[in-house]
Amino acid sequence: MHESAAGRPERATDSVIAKMLLNDPQHIEITDNAGNIAINSPGAIQANTVNVRTSRRRVAVNPPPGTIGADQQQSRYVQYLIKRYNEFASADKTRATRFNYGVISTNVESRYKASWILVSSAKFDEVCEYLQQRISKTILGKVDASKGHRAFSTYTEFLTKSG
Repeated sequence: MHESAAGRPERATDSVIAKMLLNDPQHIEITDNAGNIAINSPGAIQANTVNVRTSRRRVAVNPPPGTIGADQQQSRYVQYLIKRYNEFASADKTRATRFNYGVISTNVESRYKASWILVSSAKFDEVCEYLQQRISKTILGKVDASKGHRAFSTYTEFLTKSG
């Protein structure tokens, strides 16, 4: 019905051309398009506005590929470093203010303009170095360093220990 309303009936050659296009979608070039096009996207939603309603206060979104949160090992190591920082920083009894466990994640977010989970995997080493420096600057980190001990495992050691 749509093809007859669009100006011409379907032709036998249309299916051959459609198969050629679908078999090689990276070579499709679309110009002067006034509509919506979805190629090889099962389950795609085409709309100008999508409203998501849920009974939960937050909608969980999986981290996109290529981010720290999408890589299980990188994600676990960053979580380890954050936990380690919180252990060391919260043990400081000389603090002038009450310790807040969420501050380190907020600091990473303001530094990298995204939650650490959404930071590119290309910046993984940089994020880890930042967290390791923060751990080393705590009183317990400095005490460990004075005794010749590291306050955290390296990424390689972490992977070896955690298997």
